[in-house]
Amino acid sequence: MILNEHKWEEIQNNWTLLGELRLDASYYNDASKGHLLLEKFSGKKLTISDFRKKTFYPGRLKRIWIDKKYGKKFFTGAQILGLYPKTEKFIAIGKMSKPETFKIKDNQLLITRSGTIGNITLPNSKLISQLVTEDVIRIEIDDKADRAYIYAYFNTITGKSMIQQPVFGAVIDNVEPNHIDDIKVPILEKNIKTKISNLILESFRLRNEAISLVDESKKDLHKLLKLPKIDLSNCKYLNQNMNSKTWEINSWSSRLRLDSSFYDISSNYIPNSFILMNEYVLVSDFFKKIIYKHSAMDGTLIDVWSDLNFHEGSPDGGCLGPESNIYIAAWGAGSIIKLNKNGKIIAEKKISALKPSNCKIYGNHLLITSAKQELSDEDIEKYPNSGKVFVIDIF
Repeated sequence: MILNEHKWEEIQNNWTLLGELRLDASYYNDASKGHLLLEKFSGKKLTISDFRKKTFYPGRLKRIWIDKKYGKKFFTGAQILGLYPKTEKFIAIGKMSKPETFKIKDNQLLITRSGTIGNITLPNSKLISQLVTEDVIRIEIDDKADRAYIYAYFNTITGKSMIQQPVFGAVIDNVEPNHIDDIKVPILEKNIKTKISNLILESFRLRNEAISLVDESKKDLHKLLKLPKIDLSNCKYLNQNMNSKTWEINSWSSRLRLDSSFYDISSNYIPNSFILMNEYVLVSDFFKKIIYKHSAMDGTLIDVWSDLNFHEGSPDGGCLGPESNIYIAAWGAGSIIKLNKNGKIIAEKKISALKPSNCKIYGNHLLITSAKQELSDEDIEKYPNSGKVFVIDIF
């Protein structure tokens, strides 16, 4: 069985003269189709540098978190992508070098540059003038129509592949402003380009309108129901000795659960998996059979990502697979389950071991470890390969 299947790509030799004179094949692999499409495009082509006034990201900084009362809001790369960006992190702005470079302006296009690169957004009303991580590249383009058009292009398969091509870094992928500046942009006919820009601008106008309506609704809700506002950084408790206090999660309605203990990760918690997915880390709870989503930056609990109580076995180790799918070893179920990026099970593969403990992508295959501990003679007879390492095709 071949575990390491090498891929190859045929490119035009002049491509090696572009950018950084790279000869490693993987540099061209994902973007080769995009290059071919651009080469075949007979219309006008410009580079990002022809549009932008400036492309940059702020310098590295040591984050000093302080109380909400004294600090300024600080957003991660994942948080800026939300429809209603929120953060509970407050930074000591007085300890920052050149804090103005971290503030978002309305003429900027934002691109995540570290970890999962190539996520793009235009700043909405919740982000203007706010501090955003240096892991986000800012492209300043004064013409709003051009800014919207490039946003649309970068959200295409071709545009995104152009962003993601020049990655480097042994552990975490990164991309630099000069790589963004060199990206070619196909210029469509004026009426089509204008239509695309107008649709993007209108969608973000409606998004800002929705944000205003949400803010008004929250105010009305507190006023009409006379609800006190809860400040998570300054909560007062009847019993100061409680282990479980106050926390906040998102999208609880998708779980249809209102009992707060369902989201409490402070008791009987055996963490497993630890899968980096975009700006998040997925951590499974073996006992509760729940996979939680945490911030990769500071570990903050964001939400329950997947509830596996209806499924046989308990979530153990796992890994990130192609197309952002997640593979989890179901301990006690004798299977590997495959979940989509939203935490829904979409496939399952049985193996001849009752307790698979972990899995890892290797080429086009999945390596699976298993355990033999605490198995009865009957279990061992039924699952004779328990304790062995399995190699199966990715499914």
